[in-house]
Amino acid sequence: MLIFGLFLCIRPLICYADAPPVSFRAALDLWPFVARESEAHLFDDVTFLPVAGENAPLARYTPNARPTVEIGQNMRRYKREYIYLSSNQDMSTKPDFDQYMTVLMTLSLANESTHYLQDKNGSLKDFYKFYNKGQLNNACALYSLQQHVSDIVMLKIGMSMEQVFLGKGSVKGINALRIALEKNDLRDEFEDFRNAMSRHDTQALDDILRRIRTKRNDANMSGLNFCPPYGDAVLDDDIINRATESAGYPFKEKKKSFLGKLIFNQ
Repeated sequence: MLIFGLFLCIRPLICYADAPPVSFRAALDLWPFVARESEAHLFDDVTFLPVAGENAPLARYTPNARPTVEIGQNMRRYKREYIYLSSNQDMSTKPDFDQYMTVLMTLSLANESTHYLQDKNGSLKDFYKFYNKGQLNNACALYSLQQHVSDIVMLKIGMSMEQVFLGKGSVKGINALRIALEKNDLRDEFEDFRNAMSRHDTQALDDILRRIRTKRNDANMSGLNFCPPYGDAVLDDDIINRATESAGYPFKEKKKSFLGKLIFNQ
């Protein structure tokens, strides 16, 4: 039983030739407990497509006629990462591999849910308009913002999971969250982000958002080989709104701070 018996039965996933991984089914069951009420059933209309290969991402949203999220199947690599990340944990409170993968997959779904909503909002169309017109600074600045917003949504879902695990008294759940955040290189930043969010501390939020964006820049921009080595752009407020709307707070109250230059690859 995964993460203290929280999970319900799941609808069939017809894209899988075989049964989907237990942790993937559990992550989809956990999602309604940690997502905003308006997004509890966000993935009902999404096709999940398993992808193999050493470089396959754990999860990746793909805009299609029917929205699709690719799900990586490289369990050998995930198991190696789990063994390394959990090696210093006490055996009595150490999450097992499926518990870790459930939490890691839920964080990944949070990230991809943002891109799905950005697609619905028209933000992906904004990106392709810039790209097709050769306005690469604008395209790269917008892409950087889209990725940053998805990181923040992922941390917000992490906060919701933490509350669920604390409510259940699950030390293993908390430890699974910690090592999953470490896998995403955001464990320390999560603590500061949670504290700033809880206090609605504007200055602290400015600081931690800047640190997260800087730290995650290389990973977030790695897929865009056409971007200059550095640059900036000024985007219209409606374009920024479409990129940030799905995240809600803190972006809802901070949009004016994004109306200046958006810097990427710096």
